[in-house]
Amino acid sequence: MFDYGNTQHDDHVSPDALLEITNPANPSHKDRINAIVDSGSVITCLPKSTIDNLGGLEYKIVQATTADGKSVYLRKYTVHITVTNNDTSNLYRHEVGEICVLSIPNKKYALIGRDIINNHKVVLDAPEEKWGLECIKYCKNQK
Repeated sequence: MFDYGNTQHDDHVSPDALLEITNPANPSHKDRINAIVDSGSVITCLPKSTIDNLGGLEYKIVQATTADGKSVYLRKYTVHITVTNNDTSNLYRHEVGEICVLSIPNKKYALIGRDIINNHKVVLDAPEEKWGLECIKYCKNQK
């Protein structure tokens, strides 16, 4: 299971993880970014800086609605994602595979959206400050 962390707020912990992002067309182009679990996000979102680090990804422009109800146009990309943690003594990895993501400007962390959440049983153990993903459909091999 993943530990809760302080990615979103310094003063309290919540479900978060580290995402390993890979350019499917060029697997040597990779990046890692902290992420929070966001059940309000329909699709997983990555900071523009993370997308830029992957280099040469093709995209489509899509219309999206922000959390505050504004209509915006964003770039949609296909990337390969593995959810992991930073604990080398107890490494936990869950390969999501190739999915579409939105690029969001001015964010320092990623949002794990319902496109990932809805394909998994999400286990929240708040007293122990741990959470996990259990595959229920469309999953790659887990380690």
